[in-house]
Amino acid sequence: MAKTASVRAEDVLAEELRDPMLRARWEGLALARAIAIWLTRFRADRKLTQGELAARLGVSQAVVARLEAGEHVPKLETLLRLADALGMSLHLDIIPPSAQPEELVEPPEVPGEERITTPGGSRLRVVAA
Repeated sequence: MAKTASVRAEDVLAEELRDPMLRARWEGLALARAIAIWLTRFRADRKLTQGELAARLGVSQAVVARLEAGEHVPKLETLLRLADALGMSLHLDIIPPSAQPEELVEPPEVPGEERITTPGGSRLRVVAA
């Protein structure tokens, strides 16, 4: 049986992001990915199914699945409903590269937060408290 060379996911992504159209779509969905990763982690940490989380939010399981897929940027109303239903405040920090000081002081990480830096250099941080 022949051995298959393993390829790192980061290398595959870097190769794919050389395509300008794919790169633009990837960057455009950075917030959606950050929310998706955070929500999936939140649900898993609490051992909730998508259906159970959907019931808490007053939406269908399909809505939770779409949020967790990270392929669509959620509307502000959706994020407000999410925060209200879960009884938490949701903080989004979005810092474009042009607004970042030379020595950006990152706030300390907190449990359950998600940080993403886009290939274009924007930084996103999603925190629920």
